[in-house]
Amino acid sequence: MAATGGQRGHGALDAALDIFRVRQYFNVVVRARDVAMAIRRDRAFLGTVRRGLLPLPSDRQPAAGSVFGPLCGAAPPR
Repeated sequence: MAATGGQRGHGALDAALDIFRVRQYFNVVVRARDVAMAIRRDRAFLGTVRRGLLPLPSDRQPAAGSVFGPLCGAAPPR
């Protein structure tokens, strides 16, 4: 583009390479990466939430456990 009146013309590439726009693009990439890492870290939590909200017939139930464990020693007095 020819400059008229002492002003420089702006092209499409100038707008795409504007430092503030480039920073916004990098921020989007970094935030998307952070979200992906958080989802990977919370995979167990998300699985538990999914089983609570939408139980499927193929989900295995946890084994029944004993709350107090085996009784050891003498019986308590009556």
